Amino acid sequence: MRNGSLGLLSRSAQKQELLDAWKQDSAMQKLGPQLSAISMRSLLSRQAQLQAQQLHFQTMSNIMRMQHDTMRIIASNMGGNTRYEYRW
Repeated sequence: MRNGSLGLLSRSAQKQELLDAWKQDSAMQKLGPQLSAISMRSLLSRQAQLQAQQLHFQTMSNIMRMQHDTMRIIASNMGGNTRYEYRW
């Protein structure tokens, strides 16, 4: 058991050494802001796509609700003594 835990510690230490070396690398330091800018553009693009999709589905929902209301009014006007009027 003890050897297994030492192995995990050494792996963890090795990973930390690699991370520290990458953080000190000049190429990695330059890459950070570039990736950050790309990520922000990607985030804004995805947010715009989501908003467009939400607007599309809300519009379709409104159209389907109006169609349902219209069909209900037509069906109710087919018989009985209750009459509904179209209003908008």
